[in-house]
Amino acid sequence: MNLQDFVLPLGDLIVWTFDSLLVPIGEMIGRRGWEIGAATVGIAGIALWLKMQAKYNKEAANNPDQLK
Repeated sequence: MNLQDFVLPLGDLIVWTFDSLLVPIGEMIGRRGWEIGAATVGIAGIALWLKMQAKYNKEAANNPDQLK
């Protein structure tokens, strides 16, 4: 057995995954769906970040041993 016996089936699996799964999903969702999904993920990320930042600011305000 050589390296080619492992690499070629892996390449075939990647091509099959792209052709059989990713292309149909992309066609179903369409361009508008991706834009809405990206915006939703971005807004959720910003909300999570602001929530965590408020928690850290509150902890810092209550900690007298920190450097200022």
